[in-house]
Amino acid sequence: MIEKAIENWLINTNETNYRTPFFQLILNKYELVKNTHGPLEDGKDIVAKDSDGNYIAFQLKSGNINTTEWRKIKSQIDELIELDIRHPSFESRRPDETYLVINGSVDSFANEKIKSYNKSKVDRGFNKLKIIDKDELLQMFKEAQGKFTPDEYDDFYLFLDILTSDGSDLLPKEKIIEFLNKIIFNKKFTRESNRINAISSSLIIVSYLLDPFQNKNNYFAIFEAWTCLCALILNFSYKSKIKSEKWKESIYLILSEIERNLILLKNETLMKKKFFEGSIAGETRTVYDSRALMVLGTLSVLEIFLSCSDEDYHRDEDLIELIKENKDNLYFWGESAFPYVFSIIKYLEREGERDIAISLLEEIFNILIERNQPRKQFGLPDPYCDVKKVLEGLLRLDFDLKRYEYIISDILAIDSSKEFKEIYPEIMRVRRIRPGRTEQIMDEILHNSHLLKIDFKDFNGSSFILESLILMLTRRDKKDLLTKKWREISHIRMETFDFDNKEDIFSWRTRDGKFHDELPKSPQKWDDLVTKSKIIDTDEMHLENSLFMLFLILVFPHRANTTIINFLDDHF
Repeated sequence: MIEKAIENWLINTNETNYRTPFFQLILNKYELVKNTHGPLEDGKDIVAKDSDGNYIAFQLKSGNINTTEWRKIKSQIDELIELDIRHPSFESRRPDETYLVINGSVDSFANEKIKSYNKSKVDRGFNKLKIIDKDELLQMFKEAQGKFTPDEYDDFYLFLDILTSDGSDLLPKEKIIEFLNKIIFNKKFTRESNRINAISSSLIIVSYLLDPFQNKNNYFAIFEAWTCLCALILNFSYKSKIKSEKWKESIYLILSEIERNLILLKNETLMKKKFFEGSIAGETRTVYDSRALMVLGTLSVLEIFLSCSDEDYHRDEDLIELIKENKDNLYFWGESAFPYVFSIIKYLEREGERDIAISLLEEIFNILIERNQPRKQFGLPDPYCDVKKVLEGLLRLDFDLKRYEYIISDILAIDSSKEFKEIYPEIMRVRRIRPGRTEQIMDEILHNSHLLKIDFKDFNGSSFILESLILMLTRRDKKDLLTKKWREISHIRMETFDFDNKEDIFSWRTRDGKFHDELPKSPQKWDDLVTKSKIIDTDEMHLENSLFMLFLILVFPHRANTTIINFLDDHF
């Protein structure tokens, strides 16, 4: 059944989507592997060097090859075989072996054409073209995945549950992380080679788990999936103390997938300039504005990533303008929204839009201080409540409020010209009588919707992001604002989770640590705040993964603690 699911994915996907798992296969086999897809391609998507110093080049295509298709790609195959490899990691010369890789088959007529083509190439002193078709490709994937397949009923059920996800929905992060941990990352490996194989297999598994989201071009969900995997690999590698640098090639491969999908998301967003998804029927302002914040926050990180990794990067005026146009339409649903706001602030500051950035920072700070006072009724949910949970909770609350509206309407319908002692029994009967048809429908909707019920009062009096906001404002010399608000600030407990193991910053959940909370000092000396704001953790792990951590806090918002925010705020 698992093999059939893999085969179905392979046959129906395109070369872009099977490129990453194939690249991982090549990484496992050869000494040096590089992507050449781009202006220096010359018919070569991937080039590799084996232990004997031979150069191997690959061209990837999707679908079947018939005579018509062969004629279309023949010029690219000529370049693949005849032209020198042009890549700084390789000597400039022709490849020793060349492969056409397809996730389909070559029909008999095209096969004869290729045989004749190869003969003419060999006669002229070139190497012949070799074919890797879907059957061989499938076998390669299955062998690479090895023992990392579901072997228990619950794991198999979870696999199918993910594979049958609604591809247009948000990524089921917890399910994917649970599945990968169960079949790969929670296992004990005595050999380092097995740990490297485990990492390699994880890329292949995630590639076909993404099938429903790839079919819907859900670039945001795909970005989140690769980010989840990257975090799991980093956590696993640091904990396992892998000595070989081989696993880092997989990280670079994942980062290229993150970049590719976010560029696609950016192109789509700038073309539409709206944040509707699918039909606008039933779309609320809250949902729309939440999506706007998520998309613009994510694209802000992409721009920071590109500006740090691409020396030819140029400021994107269209994205800056889109952020400006929507700066008043960014819904801050709770503390899990903070990383998106933080990313927009950092991007705007880097691009010289400091006034807008600080205005946004102050706005979020004021919302938090207002909403999370101890005696308020509607606190901002903590970072462990994601956007879907919060929006469900708000919708559930809206339904509940409407039910009370019907009760109040019934009470208001009572003849108030009568004396109170006459209408009091009627008031008391309102809630006891058989509900009206409308209220019955509301009860049925609530029962069948399974909407999460959140008591928003539970979040009053505490915050996981308050200290980060205070220190960000301090670094931006906002003494007057903090002085004005300090009495209100001093009533909100600052919560943190302190890790026992620093690599658990890359974990979704860990028991190795403890929660801590404390009230801000009152009174608070400004000089002490300034000194505290300058304490930056420059741990080597953070420095080595600084760019990825910008993506991490979007997908794992509960990991955006004060230490990480201080580091990222200073580093970028």
